Amino acid sequence: MPNLTMITNGTIVVDGKEWPVLFIEIVPGEDSDDAKLGFTWRVEAQTGRVLRLQLVFDDAMFISANSDKEFLRATFIDPVMFTAVNGLKIKKEHRQIERMMPA
Repeated sequence: MPNLTMITNGTIVVDGKEWPVLFIEIVPGEDSDDAKLGFTWRVEAQTGRVLRLQLVFDDAMFISANSDKEFLRATFIDPVMFTAVNGLKIKKEHRQIERMMPA
């Protein structure tokens, strides 16, 4: 199992280009203001079955504020780091960001 720092800061070279091992992005909705979608993320916890991320949005009040909500996209680029012990790969999945009030 990779360490948390490697997931957050690690890179891999694919076709001569360096990529993060885990790429997290917000896919804007049709009515989204891209300037208001800034965020940072970190790995909060990891087990053999769970990878828990914490996202901190620059302007949380604008996330999923419109009817056409944003999506969170996590791209697992390193084919070895994110492979299950039984050899299964992580499947592609898109999730809408639910509207939440900042704490």
